[in-house]
Amino acid sequence: MPEHFAYAINGNASRDRKQVEIDLFALPFHKAVSELERRLIEKALKEAEGNKSDAANRLQINRRLLYKKLAEHKIEE
Repeated sequence: MPEHFAYAINGNASRDRKQVEIDLFALPFHKAVSELERRLIEKALKEAEGNKSDAANRLQINRRLLYKKLAEHKIEE
């Protein structure tokens, strides 16, 4: 299962698997979920070159939810 998180965050399951396990699995559940969510949003925005509509599509969420999550995680627009 951790390899799925590594792929979602890094695009490479083997490269940073240990780092992701330590970072996420050492945290309390809700903090780990929040951190994973933040990383996924940042990765989608990077891949979408800052285009929020494209990032929302990549995450398979609507734009309104993306904007809510950006504010919640204090991710700069």
